[in-house]
Amino acid sequence: MAKILIIDDEEVIREGLLTLIELIGYQCIEAENGRNGLAKYKSEEPDLILLDLKLPDISGRDILTEIRKTDSITPIIVISGLDINVEMSEVMDMGADDFLSKPWTDVNLHSKIKYFLNHRRNEKNAFRIGNFSIDYDSRKIKINNNEIHFSTLQFNILELLTKNAGKAIKHEKIIDYSWTDLDRGCLETLHSEIQRIRQKIKDAGGNPEIIETSYGFGYLFNDKI
Repeated sequence: MAKILIIDDEEVIREGLLTLIELIGYQCIEAENGRNGLAKYKSEEPDLILLDLKLPDISGRDILTEIRKTDSITPIIVISGLDINVEMSEVMDMGADDFLSKPWTDVNLHSKIKYFLNHRRNEKNAFRIGNFSIDYDSRKIKINNNEIHFSTLQFNILELLTKNAGKAIKHEKIIDYSWTDLDRGCLETLHSEIQRIRQKIKDAGGNPEIIETSYGFGYLFNDKI
């Protein structure tokens, strides 16, 4: 079941959206302010976000900017009672997928939610941060929009690290995931492959420090750079 995150400080708006979303068969997550919204975005990993621009603590624009630093995939529909002609152009340039002006009809909102969930479903199997992107289905990695060749082994390593971005992964787990049973890796070969991956990232104009060493433990993919 798809999860939809509502970030809006007006309780009556949230209740109305909750009723509609659950009625059409999706799970709903609510946040009454920006900080709570960002926290729930990170912990719940929603499939779509409904974002109000005028929030009591963090503006909707700042939330949009923060999410788009690391996530270009999750659909974000901005909901606002402000001037649609001015706001729509601005937030679309900032990375919003659509704009819905208050008041809206349930039919219009339903159609937008259904459209973005259907058209983004296959794009979820990817990861992007800054100028680095990896598509797990096609097994392609791009830096600065240029496809960079990585060996199967190197891709496996990057696949595991990016799927767990921000978390240190043990050496043993990386080896178990990346090498086949017939060609078992060891700590020394893992270190060598990491250095080769870093060098390829650097040569392509990326930041090799995006892969950090957790000394005595493993490696992590830095999702804050």
